[in-house]
Amino acid sequence: MTFENKRHFRLTAHRWGMADILMQGATAGNFYHRYLYKKHYAVKEVQTNMDIAGHSGGMIQFRTRGKLGFDFVLGPWWKGSGYAFLVPGENRIYGMEHIAPHFIKGRESVRDVFHKKLTEKIR
Repeated sequence: MTFENKRHFRLTAHRWGMADILMQGATAGNFYHRYLYKKHYAVKEVQTNMDIAGHSGGMIQFRTRGKLGFDFVLGPWWKGSGYAFLVPGENRIYGMEHIAPHFIKGRESVRDVFHKKLTEKIR
């Protein structure tokens, strides 16, 4: 699901099923890194082996390209921050990205988006 306001700030939430097949032996953080790389995001910082409320996951900071590839016309690249974590009992990976200009300080966190999922007891 993607939510976008009139200023084009974007929040995207993902839920992938059959995680064991999708990850191909990698961690949830590595899977998520590959996913963002395929979307042509410029990855800046990666933490692929991270604990997110008792779940294995990862965090990635990245920059997005300008709309239609007109980076120099439309101004600086926007900053994105994304998180993904694996819930083994469900065999699902949950992920989210928040993309907005660099000056935006209050970015949504993975706990804001997946509050209920992260407060459930680990099975």
